[in-house]
Amino acid sequence: MKITKSRALMGVAIVAAALVGGQWLLTHSTAPIPQSTLMRSVTSEGQLDSIVAGAGSKLLVFDLYADWCGPCRTLSPRLEALADTYGATVGFYRVNVDANQAIASAFGVSGIPHVVFVKNGKAVTSLTGLYPREAYEKIITACAQTSGSCEKILSSL
Repeated sequence: MKITKSRALMGVAIVAAALVGGQWLLTHSTAPIPQSTLMRSVTSEGQLDSIVAGAGSKLLVFDLYADWCGPCRTLSPRLEALADTYGATVGFYRVNVDANQAIASAFGVSGIPHVVFVKNGKAVTSLTGLYPREAYEKIITACAQTSGSCEKILSSL
């Protein structure tokens, strides 16, 4: 059997498509991000209001994500690790933006992942996109250690 140049190229194209498709599936899965025991899910505006009102001066971290978002899937274990480290003094929460569009709107989400840091009842800063663990940790350590506002501390970072 003689393989022609066009058949060889077609074979290469099929293999390349399979590899690219496999990579796409790894980063664009629609399976839900696993639930966490360290990060509680927020499912309503009323629940969000109750969490913020009851936190006092405790720092709260809200991860706004979607199940289909590859960077959100990458961020999830980073925030889980931070919740494991700082969970005794910082509240960690997840909000699925597809299921809670009103909450996403209230936080001003324009892209995901979007992590909002709330202190004393108001958002003090947020990060949109995927950052190294150290970026989130720097904000957490700066804000969690003060009982007052952390905006001045954050502006010096």
